[in-house]
Amino acid sequence: PKRVQEAGLGAPSVVVVGDVVRLRAELPALDRARLFGWRILVTRPADSARDWVQTLREAGAEVRSVPMTRIVPLVGSPEQAAAFRAWNDYDAVLFTSANAARQLAARAREQGFLPESLSVTAHCVGPATARAALEAGFAVGELPLAGFDARALADRLLAEGDLGGRRYLQPQALGGRALLAEARRGAGATVDVVPVYRTDPAPFDASALATALRAGELDALLFASPSTVRSFSSALGEDRVLARRARIVALGPASAEALVEAGLPPDLQPESATLEACIEALASVAPSRPQGDER
Repeated sequence: PKRVQEAGLGAPSVVVVGDVVRLRAELPALDRARLFGWRILVTRPADSARDWVQTLREAGAEVRSVPMTRIVPLVGSPEQAAAFRAWNDYDAVLFTSANAARQLAARAREQGFLPESLSVTAHCVGPATARAALEAGFAVGELPLAGFDARALADRLLAEGDLGGRRYLQPQALGGRALLAEARRGAGATVDVVPVYRTDPAPFDASALATALRAGELDALLFASPSTVRSFSSALGEDRVLARRARIVALGPASAEALVEAGLPPDLQPESATLEACIEALASVAPSRPQGDER
């Protein structure tokens, strides 16, 4: 008992006895995985959640994916038609999400324009968006040094100096924030903000999720967009406060603001809006919220 106490062991514990101990070196090092013991909810749309789920599982977490929004393409709008008429007149393209890159590429190809034919640089908010833009055929420029959100990209681009006379194309979600466009316009540039998709709430079993939260079956909830926060809050209604039984994680300032507005201030907001930074932030704290801490 004394050695058990000195080692800090408690219940539940597993003791392995016999020759099977020799297999220890062949077993996955789950106890050394950064997120071993974490039970995490991913709320992103199904298509964009796959990589997150895989990466989190590779980090040792038990992952539950519940898509709370879905991406709906917007086709044939006047803004899109004007953008394609000016396809070769832009000085750069601004991408604030991977979905924007994929949807612009799809709409362009439908109209007979190739992303590869666009001779200008695509400025991307972060590495995931840059990968999507490259896969879609766009030429990608340098990324922000840190932050990986619209503000960080705006700061990097504004460091270029006077933007007078330059014209930019910024595809995004319908009703999305125009912080980046506003910053560029303030520096003298022309920015065409063109909706290429919208984000709708996705149906999910809110009752089952509330039950899981009430039972303490989740340690962290990841929110990467304001629309996901709104979908969660709307579907769970008053039960949304159950989210406080887990650690609430906001990726990016827009998600953090939406969570505060919903009465669910985030416990963690990684320094940059990337999954890698999220994993680092989670690994720095204990998986479970102290019992009874529901704020």
